[in-house]
Amino acid sequence: MPFQAKSAPQTGVSRHGHVSASQVKTAQMCLRKWAFEKVWMVRTIQQYHLLLGQALHGVGERYLAKVGGGWEGLFPRGWDAGLQPKDAKMVRTHAERAVSQGVWQAREGIIIEHPVTLLVGRRMLDHRGLPLLARAVTYTNDLGIRGILRLTHQEGGAPLPVGWDDLAPFIGFIDVFDLWAREMPLVEDHKTSKNRRYTLTAEELALDTQMLCYAAVALGLRPDADFVRLKHNVFLKNHEDPEVFETTAVVTTQRVAQKWEEILTISERMRTVYDHAPKIVGPVEHRADNWHRVPGAMEEGREEEACNAYGKCPFKDVCKRRCPAHTLVAELDRRAAAAKPVIPIAPVQRKTFHFNLTNHRN
Repeated sequence: MPFQAKSAPQTGVSRHGHVSASQVKTAQMCLRKWAFEKVWMVRTIQQYHLLLGQALHGVGERYLAKVGGGWEGLFPRGWDAGLQPKDAKMVRTHAERAVSQGVWQAREGIIIEHPVTLLVGRRMLDHRGLPLLARAVTYTNDLGIRGILRLTHQEGGAPLPVGWDDLAPFIGFIDVFDLWAREMPLVEDHKTSKNRRYTLTAEELALDTQMLCYAAVALGLRPDADFVRLKHNVFLKNHEDPEVFETTAVVTTQRVAQKWEEILTISERMRTVYDHAPKIVGPVEHRADNWHRVPGAMEEGREEEACNAYGKCPFKDVCKRRCPAHTLVAELDRRAAAAKPVIPIAPVQRKTFHFNLTNHRN
């Protein structure tokens, strides 16, 4: 998401890139870490657990979309590329249990990988304080992962409003979306975890940034709805007993609007970073030399919860002034360039279907 000049967009591509739930969570934890990753584009190597999660998502998508031609069709050639044999076996067991326990339910009317495109800004709200929705052109990259290419118009057909990209739009994909579920819309997300204690409780799920933003989509498409059901399909990575369970919560329109106010606040802070600490033009290893202009969790007294989380932040030594930023950036660039990208499955195999609301009842 490189810094760009403030020119009026003509193609539906935001001049400030985009934000996602993971970006928002990172910025809320440490704005400086987010800047390293998304403003100065310091790359880190893809972690193995993400590859495992992608494989499980692919199996789930094929089952829920009823494609593949029988059970073994859920596991086409190459589905487990890059996985250790014991992990591929675990994913198979996860899938079996998700189906037998009813955690995965292939049913009429569900939408798989529904794109999320929310306009961010205090003038981009409806009368309930919820974000305006937009339509977008999507794509699938060489790793079989979907992305948002550009926005086209507002939901309902109106042109994108003036100033729509003053703040970066919020994007994502909902794993399973049932707009017309019984009683209220339903939003599902598949989650893998090493231990149950790292998963969200029902109370925590009702406060989760990602799921509440996805709920905003449901409320935007169903203005008659006052509630949305959230559901995490949880898969514990235990080779001896690959447990599968679900966690659910019901949230109100008010709860979603309150969360969106938080999104607006952190989005404004993220936008400020572009203005006051843009990527340095010059030797590439010096592009993050503005790091000291961005507040970090360490200075805010949150080192233990932020800097030491998930095995320690890769940028902690810079914040501690143990090494210059350009030295670390050069080393991380070298590692990223040397790492072999793992293609889990050919896109044509992993993503063989596309769903849109127009394919389902209104």
